[in-house]
Amino acid sequence: MALANPPLQTGMASLRIAVIDDEAVLLELMQEMLSAMGHSTQVFSTAETALTELARSPCDLIFTDLRMRGMTGQEFYLRLKDIDATQAARIVFLTGDSADTETQRFLRDSGRHWLSKPFTYAMLTKCMKTVIPIRRHDMAA
Repeated sequence: MALANPPLQTGMASLRIAVIDDEAVLLELMQEMLSAMGHSTQVFSTAETALTELARSPCDLIFTDLRMRGMTGQEFYLRLKDIDATQAARIVFLTGDSADTETQRFLRDSGRHWLSKPFTYAMLTKCMKTVIPIRRHDMAA
């Protein structure tokens, strides 16, 4: 899926970003958008693989789908939180099911940012500009 002329100037420093989703099209689109912004992006089709890799090599920001085959985004978050709470605080959830009561409760209780699918390039950029200052504070602490 090709992205038509995304704006390249986002005012953000280059970050190392992980994207976890079991939908190949979304992984490709996210990698293309984030790369166009100047970020280094790793994509994972399973949360299990991401958990192993992120334990070895942390990322500045992590986008993960909530509903995936195998380990869900919620399970991934809870396991990462046990292993590395600082890195778990860098998660932004992606969901196509934000109207579900359980999903709403989890998103509220986690305190993490989230994007509702489908989302636009502008929505992704706005979310990142909100999350990145929090991440910068995390780095200074």
